[in-house]
Amino acid sequence: MEQESYGRYRLVRLLGEGGMASVFLAEDPVLRRPVALKRLKRELGAQPDWVRRFHSEATAVARLGNPHVVQVFDLGRDHEQDYLVMELVEGVALSTLLERHESPLPPDAAAAIACQAASGLAAAHDAAVVHRDIKPDNILVRRDGTVKVADFGIARLTEEVSRTMTGTVMGSPLYMAPEQIEGRTPTGALDVFALGSVLFRMLAGCSPFEAEHPHAIMWRIVSEPAPPLAQTVPGIDPTLADLVERMLRKNPLERPTAADASRTLRQFLSAGGVSDPIEFVRARVLPDDIRRAPPVSVSPRLVGGTLPDAPPRPAPPSRAPKQGRRASRTILWGASVTAFLACTLLLVVLVLRPTVSSDAAPQSAAPESESFSATSPKAPAPTRNKKRHAGPRDEPSHLRPDAHPERPQPPTDRAASGSIAVTGRDEAPNEGNAIKARLAFRNTGSETIHSFRMTWDLPGEPRRKPQVDAYYAPGCNARIEPRPGGLRLEVECAGLDLRSGQIHPGPDGISLGIHYQDWSTWNRKGASGLGSNAAALPDARIDVGK
Repeated sequence: MEQESYGRYRLVRLLGEGGMASVFLAEDPVLRRPVALKRLKRELGAQPDWVRRFHSEATAVARLGNPHVVQVFDLGRDHEQDYLVMELVEGVALSTLLERHESPLPPDAAAAIACQAASGLAAAHDAAVVHRDIKPDNILVRRDGTVKVADFGIARLTEEVSRTMTGTVMGSPLYMAPEQIEGRTPTGALDVFALGSVLFRMLAGCSPFEAEHPHAIMWRIVSEPAPPLAQTVPGIDPTLADLVERMLRKNPLERPTAADASRTLRQFLSAGGVSDPIEFVRARVLPDDIRRAPPVSVSPRLVGGTLPDAPPRPAPPSRAPKQGRRASRTILWGASVTAFLACTLLLVVLVLRPTVSSDAAPQSAAPESESFSATSPKAPAPTRNKKRHAGPRDEPSHLRPDAHPERPQPPTDRAASGSIAVTGRDEAPNEGNAIKARLAFRNTGSETIHSFRMTWDLPGEPRRKPQVDAYYAPGCNARIEPRPGGLRLEVECAGLDLRSGQIHPGPDGISLGIHYQDWSTWNRKGASGLGSNAAALPDARIDVGK
């Protein structure tokens, strides 16, 4: 991975993977900044017409230049794959934020997020760019509270290829508009409907057209009116309820534009005393660990070697003006005379100084260097004639802990310099045949950690060994083995650049699935110590790599 590159961009690690593309953290060694590189699947670039449309769409998105749209920096083709280089948004997806909140967002928080997303949509619609796949996964919240919409224009191209390949409609059924399901010509109203569904989800804690199967969801979207928000959320502000109702109307012509929706939401926030939606999201919505996370830095250590810094160019020799040369010669002559007189005076003092007896301490002895005192320690002069007591002070100075207090001592506790704290929760507490463990590994030490291993003992003795799978766990491998009295889970993560305070690979850590055919024969799932809320993982042992 460290050596793999696309164009001039060097891949660092995998951030996420979907059906149509993989997203990597990459480095631009020329501009020295981290970027997100989206590498599209090879089958997407098999047809020249599609490649041409891909370039045209990416170029249109790159021209938007709106602060609420993820910026496109570059695009190209390498290793027979097309790739897109985008702005790296350091923060969290709205989907993750909603999962962590575990409850509907307050109305002002939902409005502060939605009004920024609507502003980005309005800029795109003005440029005749339709997103087609607005959903919480594509709405990103930066650490400073700025909301950005991702994947503009790319959704339409992947939808076309998917329809050609499978004969089905691509997209997220929960947030599709009726005209999108029916195959009608898409307009910006399609994105407004999807954003209305996202706003409903933030306010109510559920989507307006939920059902058990995707086809049932699409049937409800086409056939049934959206449920009134006031019935789902009693006491909701009428302004928000009316806006959501209009955004979810079946007829695209009856919906407000994205600009109108953004304006209405800003007016709602202003009436509630919120003047800056970005600052409000940063201070009141984002969790502390995301808001205070250190930024991704571009350094040689990040990618295993980058272009070396160019040495400073020496300044060209400047010739003194003619009128100043005589003054320069005068100053130089005066300095030489002064130095000669000082040396002469010092020589006279040394010749006339009285001889110092060997029993007396030198009056102006030069201080010993650290290297000399460490190899040839001398007893202090005041205690030379006193009776000495044996003790730790008799040790050579370079072995004493109090020697050279001004020199920083190496850490005596390794855990203080490199340590991992692990918390976990079960994402499917009611699922009878699996533990869906979400484990967050936080670097609580002061040094960057590149590898670690977690060992966790699960109680009980199942008849057969369960299967373990790792999801969203770049650089990590998991295995499970029998042990006396239960099972032992081992998770090894390597190739990291986990700095102090960071969580691998993001705010929610990694996800593991421990599957068993029938937990009733084990009957110890509850004894694992994992609950639905994040807590310190019991009995987990962490070994940090050197």
